Amino acid sequence: MPRRTVQTVPPPSTSHRVREDTGPFDIIGDVHGCADELVRLLGRLGYRRRSPRHAFRHPAGRRAVFVGDLVDRGPRVVQTARIAMRMVAEKSALCVPGNHELEFLSFLEASAGAPGAGTLLSIRQVRLLRPASRRRFIEQFRTFVSRLPAHLVLDHGGLAVAHAGLKDRYIGRDSRAARRFAIHGQTTGARDRYGLPVRVNWATDYAGRALVVYGHTPVPEPEWIRNTVNIDTGCVYGGKLSALRYPELAIVSVKARRTYYRPRRSLPAGVGLRAETRTPPPAARPLSDPRTQPVAAPRPPQSPPGLPRSAPSPPSSAPVGPASRRAPSRGSIPGAEIPL
Repeated sequence: MPRRTVQTVPPPSTSHRVREDTGPFDIIGDVHGCADELVRLLGRLGYRRRSPRHAFRHPAGRRAVFVGDLVDRGPRVVQTARIAMRMVAEKSALCVPGNHELEFLSFLEASAGAPGAGTLLSIRQVRLLRPASRRRFIEQFRTFVSRLPAHLVLDHGGLAVAHAGLKDRYIGRDSRAARRFAIHGQTTGARDRYGLPVRVNWATDYAGRALVVYGHTPVPEPEWIRNTVNIDTGCVYGGKLSALRYPELAIVSVKARRTYYRPRRSLPAGVGLRAETRTPPPAARPLSDPRTQPVAAPRPPQSPPGLPRSAPSPPSSAPVGPASRRAPSRGSIPGAEIPL
């Protein structure tokens, strides 16, 4: 089923309002309706709630940050959206929109054309709600997405969060180009052998001071390139749901219970088997040129001795700022991606 091109762009970013917010944060990759895994991950990170109708909160005051794509493809889209909406409303989380939030809302509002297969799954789940509950959910979700900033700039400019990534010249800017890049990323205009747009691997040319945390393109493991990290580890495809603890720079993940969605035009099963080509930025020199190689830096800090790697790191009491932390760069982790 062909995907529709969604031109919707959210209202102006409010990223400048939270530039001095130092966290600590737990930045969560693309959930795609995997509510069970989200509940498990929040629990592993130390978040608790009084009941399913209450928001998750962290006893030490940490906050979650969702990188978008809460909906589509997974089995419990409504529950996932409600978890995120409650947390944002209660100020225990921040969120940026993904391209799937916009596609989902675009179809709900216009009902024009054929939605993508993943969006169609969301529509079916919403239609199972009772009429009054359905109307309430749609209105709440519309209001929620309309108020999200296209990207976030945090920790005095030391941290930026966007769904598809962010070039250094767009950080903190509110232009149409900046909003589109943050939500949709960049493509070359060409198509791969599956007929999918060829995405530009913008991170290989990133030279900004802020650590950029994003998702959008699933990878087998969190992928560090220069001063960026992709934390979409393909939960809905049978991979993992991952979070980056900041400022500790520790990864916490939970495995998917099963594979919930398999793209029709993908290679055989498994996150990391490629159904989309990514290329370096068109204007960049070849990566074989040593001047464009990622600068080596220390690996992300490991969990303290005796603490399992999958467990949350204890919150840091040290002041956090640009001078107190530098993000690592480990280069691209081998493996390829499943397309959104």
